[in-house]
Order: sequence, then structure tokens, then C-alpha cells
Amino acid sequence: MEIRDLKISDVKKVAEVHEKSFKDFFLTSLGRHFLETYYAASINNNKSIGIGLFDNEEKLYGFATGTSKSLGYHKTLLLQNSFLFFKSLLLVSLNRPKVIFRLFKNINKKSDKKDDKQYAELLSIAILPDLKGSGYGKVLLDEFEKKAKCHQASKIALTTDYNNNDNVIKFYNKSGYEVYYDFIAYPNRHMYKLIKKLDEKDN
Repeated sequence: MEIRDLKISDVKKVAEVHEKSFKDFFLTSLGRHFLETYYAASINNNKSIGIGLFDNEEKLYGFATGTSKSLGYHKTLLLQNSFLFFKSLLLVSLNRPKVIFRLFKNINKKSDKKDDKQYAELLSIAILPDLKGSGYGKVLLDEFEKKAKCHQASKIALTTDYNNNDNVIKFYNKSGYEVYYDFIAYPNRHMYKLIKKLDEKDN
């Protein structure tokens, strides 16, 4: 197995791993076309960090994506790729018009007053289900942190579920992440924002 930066040619593989890893998640419900549009936009953005875990035959087993600077990141992605996102969301909204409202409600959600978003952010990390517990998730997380430090990030944040998520929270706690604050995502999903200071001596 090797870890390398994601390329545009990897987008279909990333979307497939996302679907298998996050079956009941909101972004997955938006469909394959939206996922491919989102990850392509992310890979093309100069503030993005995207890495994948590949075997020697270029099969993707896991990935981690995010940004070196959280402030304004998703709004920039939408503006720079507005036509492509509009096209993707139009297909979904024909049958599920409320999806668009929910998406933009969460993009525009108000953060905690102390949150200045001056940090790198891990937005998605996934491992194929049959590799859970293999340690590759920690390998991807460590490599993502190294990439963030190369972009001069001093802190890194991520969002995860508050309820029924003990194993994931323990995983991040062991990796040095602490609760920054908790919040409610629309319509009623209780979430944690976790944060970690990146020590220059780490990694």
C-alpha cells in the first residue's frame, strides 16, 4: 500500500469509496454525480489537501480530503464551480427539492462565536468497510496532518457525530483531538467540532 496525492483521474474511485463508507450520510444521498462533482472541485482547489491509499494496481482503499484553510473554503468551491454544482443539484432537486434547502442551510450555518476558522480542516476520511480496524485510518490521518503542516497550518479541526459515535470519538481523542464545541446541524443532528494543535515535533 502507498499513500499519494489524489488526482482528477481518481475522482470516480473516491466517490465509490465514499458511497461504501458513508451509506446513510446526507452527502451520499445526493448521488454519485454530486459526489464526483464535489471531489473534483476539491482536488482542483489550491487550498485543498487530498490523499489516497492505493495498492500497486491503483485500487483505492481509503482517502482523506480537506483544506489547509477552513475560512470560506466551501463557498469558494461553490463559486468556482457554480455551473457544475447547479447541474448536479438540479438532477437531485427534481425529485427531492428539500435537499437543496438542507444543503445550503448547513453551508451557511453559524459557527460558535469563538470559531475564527483559522485552521486546516479534515472534511472527509474514509476506509473501505472491510479494512476497518486495520490501522490505515490512523495512517491517513497522520499523513493528512503532515500535509496540513506543510501548508503552515498550526491547528486542524474536524466535525463528527455527537451521538452513538464513541469509537470514532475515542480514535480522534487518542490522536490528540479535543472538543472545541458542539452544535446542531440542520435539521437536528448533534455534532462535535474537534480541534488539535499541530506540534512541530509531531510526525
